Formats: sequence, structure tokens, C-alpha cells
Amino acid sequence: MKERTILINGFSKSHAMTGYRIGYMAAPREIVRAVTTIQGQITSCASSISQIAAIAALKVPDDVMDESIQIMKDKRNFVIEELRKIENVKISLPRGAFYVLPDISYYFHMTASDGTKIVGANDFCLYFLRVHRVAVVTGEAFGYENGFRISYATSMDDLAYSLQQLKVCLGSLK
Repeated sequence: MKERTILINGFSKSHAMTGYRIGYMAAPREIVRAVTTIQGQITSCASSISQIAAIAALKVPDDVMDESIQIMKDKRNFVIEELRKIENVKISLPRGAFYVLPDISYYFHMTASDGTKIVGANDFCLYFLRVHRVAVVTGEAFGYENGFRISYATSMDDLAYSLQQLKVCLGSLK
């Protein structure tokens, strides 16, 4: 089995190192050589600071990692519970990452009190930022046109505030 197995992973999700853009591969030697040849032509190496951070992340004790994972699960569950309380918002439990992608397509083609027309996710995200001062990323950037991305890799206070603003915002659309 070892000679047929290729493992590719990164530190973004496993160690909350988003933005470091560092990962690894374990594979048979001939595959590693071929991939290294291709990779060497299209990217440069990971920065030294990312490499040192990845080494440090690998040294974090399991009990500390378990605690961090539980904190993220609690935040995810809070976000999901709050989104499920908002009428006409659809949500699925994410299996990875630090993001949820709520479906707010019910609210498309509605109008805000200031006259802003919410045609799609991009219009909603711009309006939400401008009026409610909450930044979210349109799902269109990820091939998801029915909503936007919420990162729950932030404080519970920020999550509670942002989700309250979302309720107010969606509730005001006609």
C-alpha cells in the first residue's frame, strides 16, 4: 500500500496557520522527484518564517491541539446555531476549515431601506459592509453564488456581534 499512497496536506487547517501557505507531501521517491520538478517550475519555496512556524506547530502537544480544536468546534457550532435561527437562511455543517457558507439566496432581488438592490451575493456583501460594518467574503469567489463565507476564526464577541448584525440586515430587506 505504501508504494501506491500519496499524502498531501497543509498546516492551514490542522494547525490554524492560514496565510502561511505551507504544506507537505509524503509519497514514493519517484513521485516526489516528479512533483518536485513540476513544483520547482511554477512556485518558489515556502518562506523561512513559514518553515520555522511549521516546525514549531509540529511540536505543539496533543492536549493543547485538542483544546484548540474544541474551541474551534464551539465557535463553529455557535455560528451554525445562530444562522439556523434566521428565517430563510440555509446552512450545512462544514466538515473542515474555519468557514461556513450560508445560503441567503432567498433575499436576492430584495431592496434595502436606503434603496440598495440586493441582486446577488456580491451586492449583499458590499451592502453589509457599508451599512452594518461587517466584512464577509462573497461566495462567488469560491464558486458559490448563493451566499457568502463567514470565518469563525475570530473572537466569540466578534461572532456574536456580526451574527446579530446579519439578523438585523436580512430582516430589513423588503
